[in-house]
Amino acid sequence: MENFEENNLNKKKIIEENRKKADERLEEYKKEQTERFKGLSEEKSLEHNEYKNNFIETLAPDYIKAVIDPDFYEKNKERLNGYLLLKNKLKGSNLVDLGCGGPSSAELAYKFASAFDVEKYIGVEKYLYGSNSGEKESYEKGDYDNNIKKILEQDTKNILPKYEFSLNKDMLAFLSERTEQSNFLISGISREILMPSFSFASENQKMYQEYVEDLENQISRLTPKGGIVIVNHSFIDLEKLGFKKSYLTNSDNEEELIWEKI
Repeated sequence: MENFEENNLNKKKIIEENRKKADERLEEYKKEQTERFKGLSEEKSLEHNEYKNNFIETLAPDYIKAVIDPDFYEKNKERLNGYLLLKNKLKGSNLVDLGCGGPSSAELAYKFASAFDVEKYIGVEKYLYGSNSGEKESYEKGDYDNNIKKILEQDTKNILPKYEFSLNKDMLAFLSERTEQSNFLISGISREILMPSFSFASENQKMYQEYVEDLENQISRLTPKGGIVIVNHSFIDLEKLGFKKSYLTNSDNEEELIWEKI
C-alpha cells in the first residue's frame, strides 16, 4: 500500500514538473515572439510611413472629392465601383487602421474614414518614428490627438468619426485583446517592414510566418460577415479564411486590394 501511494506521489510530482517545464517553454516562446518583433529600426519605420502616406494620398482624395462633388464620377466612371463598395461597407462601422504610421498618416486616414461616414476610427501604431522636413523625430500620443482635433475644429458642419489611438502596442497583441468587430485598413506593412532587418535566418522566418498566421486569424475573427480589409503594400492573404478579393482603382490608376468576408 505504501509503495502504491509512493508511486502515485512520484507520478504526480513528475506530472507537475513536466507541466512546469511546459509552462516555462511557453513563456520563453512568448518572450521570443515579443522580442523578435519588438523593434523596427528608425529607417524601417520611416519606410512604413512613406508607404502609408503614398497609399492614402492616392486613394483617399478621389473618394473625398466624390463625396463633395456628385459629378466627379461622371468624369471618372472607372472608379465608381470602388467608391460604392467603400461607401456601402464603411458607413456606420468601426475602421481599425493597423500600422497607422505617424500623425500625418493617421490624419489622412481619419479624413478617409470621415469621407465614408465611419462611426469610429482606431489607429494602431507601435513604432513612433517619423520625419519632418528631412529631420528624424519621435512622436507622442498628443501629436496624434492634436492633428485630429484640428480637423474637428475646422469642420463643425459634419458629424465626424470618433477616434482612438493605441500606440506603442504590437498589432497582434492589440487584436488578441479586442472583442468588437470592425473593418480594417492595412497599408505599408510589408514583409521587410515587419521582419527586423537583422533576421532572415530560417528559424526567424518560421517565427515570422507564425506571427503572420496569428495576425490573419485575428483579423478574420474580428471582421464581420460582409466586412472588408483594405490592403496596400502588405502581406495579408485572407483567401484561405473565407474572404474574396475585390479591387479599387486609385488616383494613380493602380489597383488596391480589398478582402471581403463572405
